[in-house]
Amino acid sequence: MKNDTYETIIIGAGIGGMICGCYLAKKGQKILIIDQSDAVGGYCSGFVRNDYYFDTGVHYLGGVRNGLLGEILGELEILSDVSFNAFDPTDTIITNEARVNIRQNYNDTISEFLELFQDESVGIKNFFSFILMNDLHIIYMKTKRISFSQILDLHFKNSELKRIFKILVEGNLGSGLNQVPAYIGIELWREYLFDPGYYPEGGIIEFTKAIEEKIIMHGGSFLLSEKVNKIQICENSSKYVFTNKNNVFEAENLVANIDPFQLSKLMNITIPDIAKNIDFTPTPSAVALYIGLDQKANKILNDASCVWDYSNNINNNAHSHHSIRAGALIFSPSDHNSKHTNNGTIQMHCLVPSFNLEYWEHNQDEWRTFMKNKLQKYIPDLNDHIMLEVFATPQTFQKYTLNEGGAILGRKLSMQNKKRNHLFISNKIKKMYFTGSWYSYGGVSEVAISGKRTARILLEHQ
Repeated sequence: MKNDTYETIIIGAGIGGMICGCYLAKKGQKILIIDQSDAVGGYCSGFVRNDYYFDTGVHYLGGVRNGLLGEILGELEILSDVSFNAFDPTDTIITNEARVNIRQNYNDTISEFLELFQDESVGIKNFFSFILMNDLHIIYMKTKRISFSQILDLHFKNSELKRIFKILVEGNLGSGLNQVPAYIGIELWREYLFDPGYYPEGGIIEFTKAIEEKIIMHGGSFLLSEKVNKIQICENSSKYVFTNKNNVFEAENLVANIDPFQLSKLMNITIPDIAKNIDFTPTPSAVALYIGLDQKANKILNDASCVWDYSNNINNNAHSHHSIRAGALIFSPSDHNSKHTNNGTIQMHCLVPSFNLEYWEHNQDEWRTFMKNKLQKYIPDLNDHIMLEVFATPQTFQKYTLNEGGAILGRKLSMQNKKRNHLFISNKIKKMYFTGSWYSYGGVSEVAISGKRTARILLEHQ
């Protein structure tokens, strides 16, 4: 039994917790990061199965060279530790009526929109001119009271054009456009335009390993494959963390990088006791199909980092009432990963309601068939070359992340709570802090920003 004392304990080794921990360790704090998994990164990680490498969920990183993520990695001296590949196009969006590419040069991206939707040329030019303004404060002040759906309606009439914007925003944030504050949707599209599509050489896992190694270099510690099963707050505000292996750790500060439903159980308190007036409705979860091929699968997706396929290219009425009919994100790690090119891989992710275990027991085979049929657009003879299939349901994601319902992006955004989209410190428990997608909003860059801000606030309180 261990009984060690730390200045700060961070529960959850996702990107928010690790970035927070890296800043604290760099400042000399004695920190411990605890996670039930045997590897760091959460959804921003990867796994190897029978010599096939897959990314768990994140398909690439944005903002690495000229964005806020790159600024954070530079401050932590991590940027030079990872080799990144950049792609052009970074994304291909496919609907029944259109196909548009997101390019490294935003002028090329805008040109594609103008070519596809010539009747909307004035609105397209005005929209992109507005969201590309240098002064973010002006953008915020002009859009703070409206949703992203409303700002699209102000500029465009064409429903297919608006659908393309919808695909990337809802796919990255997990919330309907009418619930996404306009400035948050704009921030997302600015990243797509200014600095998209960076893939770490060796896979997403190399990115998380680099952060882990930097934390250890600064004297920070990790405790993996160990689950927290109780948190106790004493009158003097000391925090005691108990694990399933009968270890007890004490800290002055506690940072939660886990979902609030789990946190409330660990602390035996209610959600409002954690944070007042915050809507913690989970985002959708995902169903995922990871496939290993018997041959080198170079350039499956025609050089795009990933494809958002929202075309109904096959006739399958079995799931017409489910969101899988809307489309999927498809990407191929082996296309861009020279360290793992001996074995071709392709994977497909669809945002779905969590459903229950009984539903997935009865419908898993139909979903597999649907997804494989859709993938045959990219590999016509797919079934002849499959050597490995890994199928993940929302219950799979919940098991490995402990997120409520297997939520893939934390909590849904809400226009009602738009002024509280970032929560960093408890309003009831002294020296308790929060980081990650449940307390900000989804996306690697935003989660990393939350980790930085949480660390800054914690250090200011010392």
